Amino acid sequence: MRRLVALAFVMAALAAVSARAADVGDRPALSGKELSGRAFDLKNLQGKVVIVNFWATWCGPCRAEMPMLDKFYQEHKAQGLMLIGVSEDRDDKRDDVKSVMAPLHYPTAMIGDLDDDDFGRSNVLPVTYVVDAGGVLRTEFPPEDAPLTEAKLAAAILPLLSKTQ
Repeated sequence: MRRLVALAFVMAALAAVSARAADVGDRPALSGKELSGRAFDLKNLQGKVVIVNFWATWCGPCRAEMPMLDKFYQEHKAQGLMLIGVSEDRDDKRDDVKSVMAPLHYPTAMIGDLDDDDFGRSNVLPVTYVVDAGGVLRTEFPPEDAPLTEAKLAAAILPLLSKTQ
């Protein structure tokens, strides 16, 4: 019985991930306000390769990969890389989100502060997407790939960065 319950949980989790609206090959919309209050719009970032990372303060695998994401972003932003984090925490956790983000260098928005979100919500995190310089979704790193490694990220992003230069 326990195995059936566990299997049902895993199937539901995978269904939640696949229920996200954006698929590889789409041109997803994402816009809103960063924690700083500054507006952002994925459409305005065309010409850059963009990492979109959905995470939450309560998600251990999310927190484990964030320093690597930050390091990768710092190393490649001069080549045209952008990174936006989207916290799926509730608005009452805003201070916690700010605290987690304090040592990191990339902007983050709260899911509730988004105006457009073609990626949708997920019950399983982290989920990371790579959008090419033309605004096309090229890669999805689902939760079962967590924590995301620098090697996987480099394999997906470095070829795209070479095309922007």
